[in-house]
Amino acid sequence: MGLTGAGVARVALGAGGFTPSSALASPRGKTTTRRRRPAGPAPWRRGRQVAAVAGLLALLLVVSGCTSDGATSGDTRTPVETAEGTPNLTGAASDGGPARSQSIALTRDGIRLVGTLEVPALKAGQKVPLVIVMHGLTGSQNVPVVRATAQALREAGIASIRFDFDGHGASGGGMVDMTVPKEVADARSFYDYARALPFVSTIGLVGHSQGGVVAALLAGQLRDRVTALALLAPATTIPEGARSGNMGGTRYDPADPPESISMFGVQIGRDYLVTAQTLPINQVPSRYTAPVSIIHGSDDALIPPSRSEDYAARFRDGELHLLPGQDHEFSRNPDQPAALVARFMTAHLR
Repeated sequence: MGLTGAGVARVALGAGGFTPSSALASPRGKTTTRRRRPAGPAPWRRGRQVAAVAGLLALLLVVSGCTSDGATSGDTRTPVETAEGTPNLTGAASDGGPARSQSIALTRDGIRLVGTLEVPALKAGQKVPLVIVMHGLTGSQNVPVVRATAQALREAGIASIRFDFDGHGASGGGMVDMTVPKEVADARSFYDYARALPFVSTIGLVGHSQGGVVAALLAGQLRDRVTALALLAPATTIPEGARSGNMGGTRYDPADPPESISMFGVQIGRDYLVTAQTLPINQVPSRYTAPVSIIHGSDDALIPPSRSEDYAARFRDGELHLLPGQDHEFSRNPDQPAALVARFMTAHLR
């Protein structure tokens, strides 16, 4: 969910360094705008056969402590419990079997984080890309646009992890204790988990709304260790709203925030309001130079589409898709942004 009460702002095609592209092939003839880049074939192809894969050893993961920009605090790392749900694909069918899906759980700073790992059909020894998909504030790994994205990636032969941030969904922790830097630490724990999986070649990140801010900050931290980044209606207005003392329509004194405020029906704590003021979201484009795709609905009444147009133009290799009639949650058709994400990741992950 978005974080400001801003009204709809429509983006003119061709403005801000973007040029119109032809309509996407779809039942509704939807269109996009994007920065032109040289066309080229996808650098990898999914496997066609399924073979049994040896059971994987349990993974001992580490996750870094996090500052307000998602960077590590020195070089210290907090040990994380052995992951639950370590992938075991030994039961896969020998020919034409379904993709594998299973629950996983990690622990970060004593908080249990629950996620879902989805793996396409694999041949023995085959490596495939993996994408970590992150939900927005008050959401979960099961909101429609997140589930649709994971499904589209699986159908494209790309593995994925979607998970509940601390204080959300089935994960532990309390919403009032949640902050964006803590969510960056959550995401980093799942990145470390994914990086250790023997069948993973490269990793991409996807985030919706506040999850888009988390994904961008983590990409800025990891830099070339993240191969591609996709942001769905990213809530890049968070720092501005926090500094102005107006979050989700709730006003407060930003110089002395209260212990908590009510926002979107939940209690958001003082630590969130304080740390949000200094999130360096606008520094990410100078740190992250790999391909970036930003997807935004033209009817988003929470985060103006013009903010995504401006943000996309700051990246060295950025593109922007404006989806007519779509709101902040992409509720009109969550499959539409999901398909764009899958196409983008297919083109850039290998």
